[in-house]
Amino acid sequence: MQVLHKLENKDLGDRCALMSAFEQTSMSNYGTEVICTFDVSEMGPEIIKVKGCLNLHSAKGNEDLLSKATVYFPERKYAIEFIKQSSIYTIEFVCEKREPKEYFNLVLSDKNGYIFSSTTYVFNASNIVAYPVMEKDISPYSIRSEIKESDGRLVFKTITGPTVPDEQFKINHIWQNVGQHVLLSAQRNSDNVFESSLLLEDMCSGVWMVIATDQEGKLMTQYVLQV
Repeated sequence: MQVLHKLENKDLGDRCALMSAFEQTSMSNYGTEVICTFDVSEMGPEIIKVKGCLNLHSAKGNEDLLSKATVYFPERKYAIEFIKQSSIYTIEFVCEKREPKEYFNLVLSDKNGYIFSSTTYVFNASNIVAYPVMEKDISPYSIRSEIKESDGRLVFKTITGPTVPDEQFKINHIWQNVGQHVLLSAQRNSDNVFESSLLLEDMCSGVWMVIATDQEGKLMTQYVLQV
């Protein structure tokens, strides 16, 4: 298991987009800032073409910028990858329009797999916008978190300390990749540590997101892992 990125509610602050939060908390050595512009057009009945122009700027002056752009369709359970050794490039793909509004996640990572940018985009046949994270989506509770391997399992802990309001307070842990989705009610101990785990042998290999939300479904922390 390798941690590729970690984001907590305190990292979001007053940011309105996930992209800037991911860039500020990235574990990548590239120190990359990204500008993305997109166009959408109809290719035929219920078929939409998406074209994106990506401009990557390395604050550390890294000229050997090998990156991977991955477009995830979580509801459709598949992804498309583009591997580029350039700071400016385009990506293109077509998809079937099933709903009035569709969405995808664009994740950019370096050659070591560390994520330096991530954003969710919402689109229809004529318009595409980055989905903003609102204050109402972020949990107000202060937490710490950790994830580690133990006895053939991955163990995810959310540590709240004295900030938990009452004994009825609950935290949910979501374990997901493109093909698997597991929602668990985290078990709480006397030290206000909320814990869940999965057997590694039950997890398909690949990139996983492990997320903690409070009882109202608001984001507390999010890991991206390579399993």
